[in-house]
Amino acid sequence: MALAEGTYRIRNFRSKYHVVLPRERGDLVACDGHFAEGDTWRVICRISECNQYQIQNCALEKYGASCDAPRVQDESNVCAREKGTEWIINEEGYGKPLEARSSKTHTISSTNGAYWLFKTDASNAEQVIVRHQEPNGSNWWIFEPVEPSYHFSPNVPCKYLSGRPKK
Repeated sequence: MALAEGTYRIRNFRSKYHVVLPRERGDLVACDGHFAEGDTWRVICRISECNQYQIQNCALEKYGASCDAPRVQDESNVCAREKGTEWIINEEGYGKPLEARSSKTHTISSTNGAYWLFKTDASNAEQVIVRHQEPNGSNWWIFEPVEPSYHFSPNVPCKYLSGRPKK
């Protein structure tokens, strides 16, 4: 089933961390669950029959794109760009534990089959990368709908600072 166009917070199924864009030309990184500016994303349908979308950050109006595009790499960071990359977003749940099947999960992949995931399981400032691997909990994503008028709470920031975790 195709994902509806809309505004979402994108959360990793396994780590429960969400994706943020902390600065205009930076990498997309993990945040530990405290909502912050840069954590909401517009998902824009480009070709519905192929589940192809662009993912745009609401705060900075930059698109998530492979940092190495147009070259094809085995692994690449996902970073902010002026022009959007088309990502394939598919509902995924094969192999998901029974107790977790109530939450819809999706994979986000490049057109060459590399999936979005966090580089490691560290909680803050870990980059979102694309890597060729089989779908599993590390590359399943939950798209949490957000009201378009959503505003972040400056009193509950993520624990990142210039792309590096606070100690």
